[in-house]
Amino acid sequence: SDLTGGVWFCTRGGNCKNGEKNLAKKCDCPEGTFGLHCEYEVDQTCNLECENDGVCKVGLKDFTKMDEYGLDIESFLGGMDSYGEHCVCPEGYTGLTCDKEEAVQCGQGVCFNGAECVQTTSLDGSIIYSEFCRCPTDPNTGMAFAGKFC
Repeated sequence: SDLTGGVWFCTRGGNCKNGEKNLAKKCDCPEGTFGLHCEYEVDQTCNLECENDGVCKVGLKDFTKMDEYGLDIESFLGGMDSYGEHCVCPEGYTGLTCDKEEAVQCGQGVCFNGAECVQTTSLDGSIIYSEFCRCPTDPNTGMAFAGKFC
């Protein structure tokens, strides 16, 4: 089964590896195909303009980081366009076109969009009372990111 409790499947003659936990390895794809379900052909062209030295790819974006944070992938991935295009981002960046700073662990959650994790502590710093994300302003819109995780 997949992360949402459904049944995993492989297309284009790919073989499903039961018991495999790594989504990128669940399908053994035939030559000339790739993707989590073998749904893409190798010769497809990627047209996105990646930022911060990201590399344009066709297929499903790697879910590993979001899974490591224990977050719902569908809600937080910000994933790919309708053609399956996305950018593989260098360390420190995330998002469809690598235009966002990577999430920062903060208490029981994470901070997105370059938000700073702020701790409130006892006067001597020995006890952490709470941790929260201080949301930055989006330089493109001039509006502040909002919400618990920005």
